[in-house]
Amino acid sequence: QPGDTPDAPTLVSLTLFHQVIGIDWREPTYEGSSPITDFVVQSRAGSAGTWETVNEGVSTTTVASAWVIPNGTEYFFRVAAVNSAGPGPWSNELSGVPYNLDPEPADANGNQGTRYLYWYKPAGVTTPGNTIYQLGVLVNDSGNIEVTNKSVSTDGSGTFSESLMVNKDSYASGTLLNCTDSYDFYLRIYAPNFFGSPGFVTDWVTHPVEWQNYTYSGTNDCQ
Repeated sequence: QPGDTPDAPTLVSLTLFHQVIGIDWREPTYEGSSPITDFVVQSRAGSAGTWETVNEGVSTTTVASAWVIPNGTEYFFRVAAVNSAGPGPWSNELSGVPYNLDPEPADANGNQGTRYLYWYKPAGVTTPGNTIYQLGVLVNDSGNIEVTNKSVSTDGSGTFSESLMVNKDSYASGTLLNCTDSYDFYLRIYAPNFFGSPGFVTDWVTHPVEWQNYTYSGTNDCQ
């Protein structure tokens, strides 16, 4: 005899973020005739969409995260528990619309060896605790964007700002910003430990004019 499959889990909450939704559920009261070995998470885009399995590996943890497209579409989720007899019935469904948290780079100024960068946070969104904005630089229009030593909490709303000082702030392997290179500045969101993951980041964004092709050469601190 194959035995009994588990009862349905209870889906309790969704945490909406940028391009990802965190899913939280509770184990069923009855796990069947053998221990639970996995939970299967499925999602669909829109109420008429096709259910697809979220690729979150084999795990008995009761949280997962699903990558989605933040284009205003409502995403639905359900969960089933699995044991040696097979998958049990599906849980209740929950749905949510993911945020588009891409910050909007704005002005930049400063001519004394300090470059001030300003950006806006999209209105009406909440970020998980300890989530930060990271600043990055592309040096001399080549190579990869490097993370700097400057970061800002995403808490709050409105205008955010940070400064990068020549010969004091650093990027990559401790390399200091200098008076000779040209820098393009970038911004992204970093969310460590989002729903048990090791952390994820959004795409880099930049201002097409104000944050591009800046050199500290000629400023007071580079005389």
